[in-house]
Amino acid sequence: MMGKKKGFIVITIFVTLACVGGVIFFYDNGQREVYAGYDSIGGKKVTKENILQLVESVPVAVKKKVAGWFNVNPQAYRILVEQNGFLTDVGQFIFNARAFLNIKGIKSVGNFNYVFKFPGEDFFIKIFGANNRFIYTTSAYNIIGLGLYLRLVEKKCGGQLLPYYAYMDFQQDKKRIKNYFYLCCPRDILRQVPTKKQLKALLDLLVGAFPQVALRGFLYDCLVEKYAHNDFNPATVEDAFNQMLDFACEASSFRCYNRKDLAGKKFIDTYNIANRVFHRARFVEAIEKFHLDRLEKPPQSYVIRLNSHRPHSCIDKDVVLVQYPLQSHKPFKFYLKRPSILNVIFDKETFAQLLKAMKYAGLWDITGENIQVNTKTNKVTYIDFEPKNDILPHEIFNKCDKKRKLNLCYLMFEFLKRFAEGTIQREAVCEFILSNHEIDLTWYQRYNLKKHAALYRNVNFEFKKKLAATHRHTVTQGPLGKLLYYFDPTSDSCAFLRKEVKLILTV
Repeated sequence: MMGKKKGFIVITIFVTLACVGGVIFFYDNGQREVYAGYDSIGGKKVTKENILQLVESVPVAVKKKVAGWFNVNPQAYRILVEQNGFLTDVGQFIFNARAFLNIKGIKSVGNFNYVFKFPGEDFFIKIFGANNRFIYTTSAYNIIGLGLYLRLVEKKCGGQLLPYYAYMDFQQDKKRIKNYFYLCCPRDILRQVPTKKQLKALLDLLVGAFPQVALRGFLYDCLVEKYAHNDFNPATVEDAFNQMLDFACEASSFRCYNRKDLAGKKFIDTYNIANRVFHRARFVEAIEKFHLDRLEKPPQSYVIRLNSHRPHSCIDKDVVLVQYPLQSHKPFKFYLKRPSILNVIFDKETFAQLLKAMKYAGLWDITGENIQVNTKTNKVTYIDFEPKNDILPHEIFNKCDKKRKLNLCYLMFEFLKRFAEGTIQREAVCEFILSNHEIDLTWYQRYNLKKHAALYRNVNFEFKKKLAATHRHTVTQGPLGKLLYYFDPTSDSCAFLRKEVKLILTV
């Protein structure tokens, strides 16, 4: 009897353990199968190691063609893809890429990335550009700055003069600006007591000599506030120019990245290409999961690994993106200019579906080109899944919930800016905001104000409030700025620019 009782107890324990084990096994596998975080694809958590197993594999024929082209052109991999070096080399990287594409007769249609039609095929190659890698790296190093100080100049290369983006030190560029200015202006003008008209002309001439549009707008606002008043009475035109130039270069050093902060720092590993295919996969998943019948899948794209020494890497210096073009589509901006058609295509339901898919995918950007409409079916899709350029390596694939919510709020503000009160698109956006607790626009605005204040808390600059402000005044590149491009400003071909600089000061 005791033997039966013991046997019964053993069986009971065994069955219980088996049931518990089964429940644990089932629960564990269930969790894996139904993981629904924003960093998932197909119910699986995305990592740097598995991302390319969770997105569509590249067709063998396409892979062979692309890998073959880079094997035949090994410098293409080194110059365009690898970009191995220091932050202060960024201008050289941009120049190398431009020179290589020029030699090959390839036109890049990208702004900050290299995007070109693959020779003999209908697909495009996308490569993460040096300018963008620079911004990612400065964010990781927490280096303060709002823009690169790059100047387009002529450089001798292989016996010919080619356009070169030189990364300049502010003092180095100040010396060039001064030398080129003095070349144009006779001593009799420089020694004159400046009139008010001359001071205004001098300010415009100087601001127009600086390289970037955003920098020129910032400098114009600062210089006007500092010098466009009756208290500024320089002894000569030369004195006025030198004072303004000294201040402009000092102000630039607060807004642009400084060479001393960049020296000795290498580019970090970035994952822009892998991130693109991740966000595309999320967008496609949203269409299927929520039955978004007003949307269509984005154009097909694949990641191709090129570095045989790191065959499992998805770092940008090891991979390129292949993307097929859209056929029979028109961009969002086309419809924005035509309200009657806009309301037909982007009605309330379509807009609601687009917002849902963009939130699910973790998207943030709505330029006039990246939302596209199929002109045959009127279905809406999305084509550019590039993440914001302040994303850090540990935040890729929607890994940072805070960053994702910030981007979501940014997206809502961008939509709200485009549509006035009373439009059906505005109503759809407002309803979407109210129905999503993750969207807190007040929190977003407070966060940005605090972030900006913290960024410039220790900056000792009299116009620091203007550093990240939007500058309405657009100053085009002036004759002095154009002259600064040339390797030899004394050549006969530059005579008209030298004359123009002189004429501006003879008012």
